[in-house]
Amino acid sequence: MRLASCKDRVARCALLLVVGLAGCSSPMRAGWTAYSRGDDATALRQWTPVAEDGDADAQYLVGLIYDTGRNVPADPAAAAKWYALAAGQGHAPAQNNLGLLYYSGHGVPKSMEEAADWYGRAAAQGFAPAQANLGVMALLGQAGPQSPSRAASLLRQAAELGDARSQELLATMYAAGAGVPEDSQRAASWYEAAAAQGDASAQFQLGELYRQGRGVRQDDARAADWLRQAAAQGHAQAQFATGFAYHVG
Repeated sequence: MRLASCKDRVARCALLLVVGLAGCSSPMRAGWTAYSRGDDATALRQWTPVAEDGDADAQYLVGLIYDTGRNVPADPAAAAKWYALAAGQGHAPAQNNLGLLYYSGHGVPKSMEEAADWYGRAAAQGFAPAQANLGVMALLGQAGPQSPSRAASLLRQAAELGDARSQELLATMYAAGAGVPEDSQRAASWYEAAAAQGDASAQFQLGELYRQGRGVRQDDARAADWLRQAAAQGHAQAQFATGFAYHVG
């Protein structure tokens, strides 16, 4: 099971900015304009002085640029530094991303304990990606005893907040009866929630449930539709299933 990727972090950053930029100062706006057109170097020049003045949002964004290395050299140590400054001010996305660096050992010494601590701080603020990351760690027994039931609880919190990855993972737990009672109907429901948000894995799994009639009424047409959507995103199993379906008619 994967933790949030750099692309996930960029997407969350964009969403946060779209919501919050209305009241931002001119350098923040100018930085966002540059960032949105892929000019990260200019964005960095705009945001760094604001970050140096102690603005937590700017510190997070500077950290994000160094972290992702999109059109500027990646610098995990600098990313960790700026995330830590924002995280120390209670910035939940920065806390989560700092946890990701500790989890992977990029820019900081690898530490499951530190990763879990920072995820926990962000999760306590209701930040769904951190709840999901903490849930995965509980499921895998990292930084503590393996606890599928705690993992399910954390993933459910994130899933109810609309986090597609958590919805897909929780569905898989219901499908397998891992940490929760096996329940194909709940699995189908959570797969559908994630699939509707474009999660390719959930689309594939939901297609398979419709094909088999597990947790849902058997429906070849709906199965084919979900499998095609997953296949269009490059999901290898969905591509094979779709191709095989065309082959056999």
